[in-house]
Amino acid sequence: MLELMTEPVVVTHSLTKRYGQRTAVDGLDMHVPAGVVAGFIGANGAGKTTTLRMLLGLVRPSAGTATVLGHDLGDPSSYLRKVGALIESPAFYPGLSGERNLKVQTSLGGIPERRIPEVLEVVGLADRGGDAYKSYSLGMKQRLGIASALLGEPELLVLDEPTNGLDPTGIRDMRELLRQVADTGLTVLVSSHQLVELEQVCDWLVMVDAGRQVFQGTTSQLLAAGSDRLVLATEHSRDLDRLVAIVQALGALASRQGRKVHVPLGGVDDVTTFLAGVNRAAMGEAIVLVEIAVTAGTLEDRYASLVGAA
Repeated sequence: MLELMTEPVVVTHSLTKRYGQRTAVDGLDMHVPAGVVAGFIGANGAGKTTTLRMLLGLVRPSAGTATVLGHDLGDPSSYLRKVGALIESPAFYPGLSGERNLKVQTSLGGIPERRIPEVLEVVGLADRGGDAYKSYSLGMKQRLGIASALLGEPELLVLDEPTNGLDPTGIRDMRELLRQVADTGLTVLVSSHQLVELEQVCDWLVMVDAGRQVFQGTTSQLLAAGSDRLVLATEHSRDLDRLVAIVQALGALASRQGRKVHVPLGGVDDVTTFLAGVNRAAMGEAIVLVEIAVTAGTLEDRYASLVGAA
C-alpha cells in the first residue's frame, strides 16, 4: 500500500490566474505527497499548463497561495534549484549531439559534467548520446528533455504532457521511464489529458475542470468509487430500448450506447441479485441476452462523471 509522507511537496490554496476576463485557473486547491507519481488530469484548456507555469515561477498568480518543497510560491529562487521541469517541447541545438546539448545545460547551470552519462543512462540514451539531436525520434527527444531536467538532481520533476505526439510504443516507454524515475525517490508531477496512460503509472491524481479541482486522492480510491458498469447486448438490436426500460424499472440507470446497454453499478448493493433480476425480466419479455459483462471503470469514466457532476 502506498505510504504517503505527511509533508506534501506541492500545496495550493485558492490559486487563481486570470487573463483579462478569462479565468484560466479558478481557486485551485491541491496537494501532492512526496515520493509519488502524481497525475495532473484535465482536458485541453482545463488550466493544467497555467498551473504548472505558476508553480515554476513563469507566471504570476492573480490570487491565492502555494508552496513548493516547503517554500512560498512568491520566492521561486528558494526552490527552483531543486525542481526539474519539461514544459511543452524540449529545445535543443539540432546539430549538436545529445551529450553536447546536455553539456551546454551543465555549463549554464553550474552542474558537474559527471551527471551527463548518469542521466543518459537513466533515460535509456546511453548508447545514443553521441548522435546528433536532429537524428532523434520524437520519443528520444522527449527522453533527452527529461535527462536535461534531471541534471540538477531535483527532488521534484514536473512534466507537461510528455506523451504528446508519441506512438503507442513511445507512450509505453515513457510510462516505464516515469515509473523508473519515481522509484529513485523523486516526486513526479505529470500533466496529461491521456487518462488511460496515467491510470497505469500514477499513485496520486489531481483532476481539474475549467481550472477547478474536481478530485484528488489515490488512483485506487478513485477507481473504487463506484465506477464499475454492467454491459448488456441483445440478440436483436430492436430489443435494446426495451432492455433499457427493463433495467430502469429495476431501479438502475441505463443508457444505450451503440448496440449495447450500459448500466453504472455504483448504486447497486448486490450485483449478483441485480444481474439475476435483469436476466429474468429480459426472459419474461422474450429478449435474448447474448452478452452480460461487468467491466471495471476507467479514469475516463470517473473523470466524465466528476466533470458532469461539477
